[in-house]
Formats: sequence, C-alpha cells, structure tokens
Amino acid sequence: MALFPLTAAGHQLAQREAQRLLRDEYWLRPWRDESAPLPAVADAMLSDEDWLEAASFAFAHRPLAAALGCLNRLLMQADMPLPALRGRLQGEEEAALCAALRLTGRKALLARWRVEAADALRFLDAARAEALRQQVAHLQLF
Repeated sequence: MALFPLTAAGHQLAQREAQRLLRDEYWLRPWRDESAPLPAVADAMLSDEDWLEAASFAFAHRPLAAALGCLNRLLMQADMPLPALRGRLQGEEEAALCAALRLTGRKALLARWRVEAADALRFLDAARAEALRQQVAHLQLF
C-alpha cells in the first residue's frame, strides 16, 4: 500500500506509518518473498500502539499478518510457553501446529492464537488488558 499525503493530517499519518514499517520490518522480512530496502531493527519494547494492536488481534478480528510486529514484541516480553502463537511466529506450518496441538483446523488454530495473545497481555498487565478488551469491544459496535 502507498500513502500520498495531501493534508497536514495526511503527512502525520504517512510519517507514523513509515515509522511503524521501520519498527516492524525486522519481523516482516521472514514472511515476504522479497525484503524492503529498509534497515531491520529488532525493537523489543511494547509501545501503547502495540498494546492496542495486540488487543485488536486477541479480542477482535485483526489478522495475524497485520499484527506480526506487535505480537513478536509481546512474546519477547511474556515469559510463557504459548506454543501455538510462538510456533507460527517462528515459522512453523499451520498444519504441523494443528497436528501437534491436536486442533481440528485453521479456525481452531486462529482461536488458539487469539487466546494465547490475550493470555500474554493479561500476564504482562491484567488491568490494562481488560481495559483494552473493553475498548476494542466498544469499537466493534460501530
């Protein structure tokens, strides 16, 4: 996707997304056939934006591919097994994960990823995770 800003708000959006891409590039490279000509930085700190993005994955319908950076940073902070989510983010195939975890298919695996992401958020800060769960639930009503 390309952004061409026309307004001041558009310029701010483009700048914010460029920074986000730089921050996530390290985690996105293994998922693409070709890498972008950007420096890869393994940033392990969870930002406020990461918390919201991870909550949107865990408690709503944000796709895994759209949350790769924040989920990797989340797993770096959470000292928990989380076999389904860690396995997939480390490149294990979905079919192999389903077999190893005795899940019935991709839908069950996706549900397990979401549960594990929610568990990791709660492990790091239960009150913040609950507040974000409520915020994301409220946003889904619109």
